[in-house]
Amino acid sequence: MALYQAPVILGILSPSIIAMSINSFHYVKVNGIQLCFLRWGDPKSKKPPALLVHGTGFVAATWRPIAEALMKEYVVFAIDRRGHGRSTVPKKGYEFLDFAEDLAGFIEALGIQGAYGIGHSAGATDILLAAGLLPHGFARVFAMEPTVQDPTIEWPTEIELSEKQRAVIESRRRRCEEFASRDEVFERYSSRPPLNIWRSEILQEYVAHGFKEVGSERVRLRCSPDIEATMIESIYRAMANCYHGDWRGDPFSLLLRIHCPVTVSSSAHSPAIYRKMAEIAARVIPHARLFRFDRAGHYVPQANPEMLLDAIRKFAQVTLMRTPV
Repeated sequence: MALYQAPVILGILSPSIIAMSINSFHYVKVNGIQLCFLRWGDPKSKKPPALLVHGTGFVAATWRPIAEALMKEYVVFAIDRRGHGRSTVPKKGYEFLDFAEDLAGFIEALGIQGAYGIGHSAGATDILLAAGLLPHGFARVFAMEPTVQDPTIEWPTEIELSEKQRAVIESRRRRCEEFASRDEVFERYSSRPPLNIWRSEILQEYVAHGFKEVGSERVRLRCSPDIEATMIESIYRAMANCYHGDWRGDPFSLLLRIHCPVTVSSSAHSPAIYRKMAEIAARVIPHARLFRFDRAGHYVPQANPEMLLDAIRKFAQVTLMRTPV
């Protein structure tokens, strides 16, 4: 008996995901690439937009349970970040500002205004920086453990990553990229940290949409290990407050230009560095507050979706009368 409840069975889409797999995959060209996105709800309705952005290595489809719950109140959009899922995989362009500019371009291309931005990890960083680039795009932001660097202090001129950080980067670069089947992927990930704590149905979405077919049954990661390792290195440099960016300068100065209300969350069982970065973000962003999930770790959207939905809705109620500047 298969462990992975495949959405594609003998080449026929199962009814439970037909709506998402056929009707809700869309593409828009921004910054010279194609971004794939999912949409739940009628964009012509009068419901406000919500915009969901996943973290490093994952895909838009992992938001499905959250999106289906939120579509009662919002038209929900979720993107595959560049290098992920069905979006373009460029050879370069994986700096923090590249992702933020993609998101700002997406918002402008679709004519979105006053969105509820909800992001996890690096996806939360994308939303925060995009809110600095495009203030009218967001009515409020819920950012879960974003990667940030303090823009109010001077960078170190040079700093080396630790041996442990280098080892993690290299382990990501060497991670298994290809598997015999989706069953093998699901069995492997569901039995080992950190993804073994994910809800089964959310892990199934990742297995379905985070891998592509490379034969009759074999599958390969859509976000390649090399690209993931490149992104992880930038994340570690920001953690050490030594991310220098590129010719465009420090992207984290955009945090100071955010006008909408922001909740920055951390989790009690996450590594200390995530809590530290959440504290930095809440301190430097105007109109930001710090929130903690007491019984959760880093993977709140994937392991504790009901807990997240409750926090998302409560923050919306508090800020309902606020409008973007």
